[in-house]
Order: sequence, then structure tokens, then C-alpha cells
Amino acid sequence: MANPEQTVRWSALAPLGRLGRALGFRWIFFFTFPIPFHPLLYRAIPVAVIAWLVWLPIGGGDVDWYSPLILAGILAIPLSVPFLQWILFAFRIHFVQAAMLPAALVLLLVAAAKGEQPLWLATLPIALFAIHAAAAWHGRRKIKAWQADNAPVDSLPDRTGPLPPLLLRGKPGIGYTASALLERLSLPAIHYEDDHGCHLLLRTDDPAAIERLTELKRSGLGITQLDKRQERRTISVPAEPPAGAVILEPAPKPEGSAFLRGGVAGVQAFAPGAPPLVYWYGRPSPLSWFPGFYFFMYLRLGSTASYSPAFGLTPAQPRALGKHGEEQSAYAALANAHRLDGPPPPTFADPEEVRGQIQAVLDARLGPDLEALDRLIAAPQLWMRRDLKELIKLPRLYADRAPELVAALRVARDAHHVDSAILLATLISKLPDDAYQDIGDQLLELLDSKSLAGRLVWDDPVDENGRPKFEGFRLLALVPALYARLGELGERARPLVTGLSQVFPHIEAVQQAMAKLDEANEQPR
Repeated sequence: MANPEQTVRWSALAPLGRLGRALGFRWIFFFTFPIPFHPLLYRAIPVAVIAWLVWLPIGGGDVDWYSPLILAGILAIPLSVPFLQWILFAFRIHFVQAAMLPAALVLLLVAAAKGEQPLWLATLPIALFAIHAAAAWHGRRKIKAWQADNAPVDSLPDRTGPLPPLLLRGKPGIGYTASALLERLSLPAIHYEDDHGCHLLLRTDDPAAIERLTELKRSGLGITQLDKRQERRTISVPAEPPAGAVILEPAPKPEGSAFLRGGVAGVQAFAPGAPPLVYWYGRPSPLSWFPGFYFFMYLRLGSTASYSPAFGLTPAQPRALGKHGEEQSAYAALANAHRLDGPPPPTFADPEEVRGQIQAVLDARLGPDLEALDRLIAAPQLWMRRDLKELIKLPRLYADRAPELVAALRVARDAHHVDSAILLATLISKLPDDAYQDIGDQLLELLDSKSLAGRLVWDDPVDENGRPKFEGFRLLALVPALYARLGELGERARPLVTGLSQVFPHIEAVQQAMAKLDEANEQPR
């Protein structure tokens, strides 16, 4: 039960206290500013104005026919002030402003009938009323036509059977619509085509594919990851348009929507051997049968506040065109209309297909780099400068060739080929842990070389920037990660790292290698 003391207290807070509450008054708030309000007020004010406008042409007053237009212009001022606008809207004053145009036209028609104005002026309000009525009727007719177009799709029963291949076409950004549709329909794959060509979207929950995709993240190799959840991924890869696909694309802008408030757009579907389907979505409002006209300014809030004009003929209530009122649901409705009989499709793509698509992209994008790596390993002394930047980002692709990289680095050292030695050292420094450990003994033997690490120039040991000068291959300065990782090889690397620290005690890579060795030695075994 309500607390009597609380009831009394809140009753006292109503406009005019308990009496106001008993009469139906209440507060409405503009943010935190209270405004006294009664539901009858916003109904009574427009009715009173309309009654006054009806009384004027009967003879109840001597008012010029254009006086309502002047009143509408005066009302536009407070209706354009943000704070006053909200209060006036609460009491439906904007409806009063909208009634001024038809009121002026009626007064003009009466004045012409009485002979106070030229008779030909009567054609103006008659023509305007007729045009407005025709536009209001035409808007309702167009809405019914769109609803009739949607009826065949809306009447279909819900089905969960398999779908033929789907191809979405549109402008850049259609890929996100395709991704949302893929999730909405729980499909394993879907194609989309934009200005950049055709792509295939695949959903996968395969752990091996997800691990590979995590490694390829931000590689820029043509594999876009739209859904990056830990347990599943949605990827986009280049592909050819599928044969026999149902094509879904935006429908051309509908005609006859100039006098409708609210946008109308559509999606159309083309299936082989079937008539095209179209589905319209939106909530358009036809013109009201009452030919009102409003005009004022309103404050548009956002990152940059600004005033924008608001004017037009009064609309009726918005009309739904079908069961599906937004773009993604319209795409889904047309796709579901083409479902076949049978069991539902799998939720995720076949793991082998996903891995194959990933590998196909890698082969296409990294094929030249892998061929160049073969040439580098075969003849490092003949290497022509090439960065292999994309391949360096993906060390798993060449990890199985780690022993060959060490052997090629030895050949480059003996051939005094600095460029190939630097590139081979960079590739080795990026190897995964398991591959790096496997070549540890070979690498330690090879890097026990003053020529590879570099020798200090004792005559002039510091350059203009205060850094030590080296001669030889200078890998300690050019590829410091190669030497910093020596600490990962454990105690077998301590003699080499200790020797390097005696010669290069101030080199950061050597300090990092020694720190890794000491840290591993301190851990309990």
C-alpha cells in the first residue's frame, strides 16, 4: 500500500497542489525545468483556434484573409527558440501554425464569394486544395502499391531449409551488410560484390584456421577479418562470382515519393529461372488530409550544434510497408524467400574450405616472395636487393626452411655479400620459438664470428651521433634482434653471449641476451 504521508507530499507538488492533482494537472519537464500541464489543454487550444477560424468567415469578425499568415509568421519566432519550442510543442501550438495556411485560403475563398476580392482569386485556394488532396491520395496509393509488392514475401511461411549461393551487390560498405546477413541467417558463406570486385565471406570456428588468422592479423594480404571473436571468425577473401547465385541488390529509388515524409528504399532479388522479387522498407507518412503548413527553425544537436529549417505540409501517421522495416531485415526476407526444402545449412564453413581459401590468398600474394626466398637460399652470393617485407611478417610460412637459412647465411658470410646476410639474419631473427630452438647449435657456431657481428673501429670509435662505429657485416648493429634472442637458447649460448658482452658491454642487444640467460638461470627447476 502507498504511504499516506508520501501521497500527501507528492499531491502537494502537483500544479495548484491537491486541487490541481484532483483536476488532472501534472508537471512535464524540459530537462529539469517543470511546466504545468493538463491533457485537455493541448486538445482545447487547437480546437479553440479552429473554432475561431470557422467563426471568422461566417461574419463574426472583420479580418483580412492574409491575417492568419501573419500570425503563422509570428508563431515561427517562439517555435524557433529551443526552450520555448519544447513548451509550445507540448501544447500543440505547431498545429495551430499549420492551420493558418488553410485558414487564409478559406478566408480568401469567402472574400471572393462576397465580392470583397476578385473572383479569379478563388481559383487559387480551390487549386491548392485540389492539388493537396490529389497528393495525399497519391501518397496513400503508392504506399498501398509498395505493401502489395511486399505481400508475397510477407505471406511466406518461416522455413529453415538450405539456400542457394547468395551474391550481394552494392556500393562500398555492402560487405558489412553481407556480414550482418551471414550472422542473421546463420549461413556458412556468402558472396558480395562492390567497386573493388567480388569477395567471399566465410564463418569458421576451426581452431587451426583461427590460429592462422590470428597470425595473419594486420598483414594486409587481402584477408579481411570482420568478426574477430575468440571462438569464431568471419573473413573476407577475393573470389569469383558463384554460378547460379541468387543476386540481392538495392532497388532503384522508387518514383512518386516526393510528397511522402520518411525515406523509402528497397531490395530486389534475381534468381535463375524465377521472376524478380522486390521488398520495400521504411515508414513513410503520406500527406495529411488536412492541408496544413508549418515552418520554423530547430536546433540540431551533435558534435557541432546548428540550426536547421523545418518546413513542409503536415504529414499523417507513418505507415509500415511490411513486416520488415529496415535494410538488413529486408535482405534477410528476400533471402529466406528462396530457401529450398531440406535440412538447414551448417552454421560454419567446412574447415578444409576455409584453410584452402586462406592458403590460396597467401599463395597468390606471397608466391613471388617465396620464389625469391628460394633463390636467396640457393645462391645468396648472387642476391639482388629485395625486401620481402610481407614474408618477414609471417615467419610460419618459412619456418620449415630454418636450417637452410642458417646455411645460406654462412655462404653469404664467406662470399662477403652484406645485403643477403642482413636479409637472412632478419628472417632468422623472426623465426617461431620451436624453429629457432631447432637451429640453436648451428646458429651459435655461425654467430661466433667477429666478421658477422662487426668490429669496432678503434681509431675513431664514435660517429657524429655518439654511436659506436663498426666494420664488417655489422649484424649486431643492423639486426640486433638476432643477437638479443641468443638468450632464449639457454646455457649453451652463455659462452658466446659472455664473450660478446666483454667486447660490446654497452650494446643493448647483448645486454638483453645476458638478461634472458640470467632470468632463466634464476627460475626454479
